[in-house]
Amino acid sequence: MKKIGGCILFLACLGFAFYMLNTTLSFKYTDGVLQIEDLYAFPEDSVDVLFLGSSHMGTNIDPTVLYEKYGLAAYSMWSASQPTWNSYYYLKEALKNQSPKLVVLECYVVVQDNESTAYSPLIKATSGFRYSGDRTENIRVSAD
Repeated sequence: MKKIGGCILFLACLGFAFYMLNTTLSFKYTDGVLQIEDLYAFPEDSVDVLFLGSSHMGTNIDPTVLYEKYGLAAYSMWSASQPTWNSYYYLKEALKNQSPKLVVLECYVVVQDNESTAYSPLIKATSGFRYSGDRTENIRVSAD
């Protein structure tokens, strides 16, 4: 009985240590990571309008104003220099719990000449996702 208690205590301490390590070392960007993490906290089917795109979308659209003036529950999912393939995975992730009536895609990055994503935008556009096949695929198509 003493061995079982010791094993349980060891596993609990190991789990706590892993949690603390993961929390301490995780990326804490305000663009990209938080947008996808915050979406998971929303009640199911609570977003009427979903905005996707780069920082142009994130800094120029204020979902609070849309709610206050027009009663539209809007959410902006953006990350710095977000390529359209990352917008695709953001949309795919959002549609798992939300059914927006309108999706707006900002296309500024479409005219840019970058085929791949730099390291920082890649991390920002993929780190907030829950572990899944979609997250893995998003990283695979985003990384060189």
